[in-house]
Amino acid sequence: MSGARKVKSLKVENARLKELPAESMFDVSMLREMLPRMSDVRLTRKGRYLGDRGD
Repeated sequence: MSGARKVKSLKVENARLKELPAESMFDVSMLREMLPRMSDVRLTRKGRYLGDRGD
């Protein structure tokens, strides 16, 4: 592999690796936003919504 190709390849890989933390932070942010809503939903073992029945 020539020097120029290797540099280009490394730049592409570097850009891809820089995106990973941003994607991870976005995922964490979305999960934190969804968690309060999910805690209000009670499910049976079969995954059926129980609502406010208290079962």
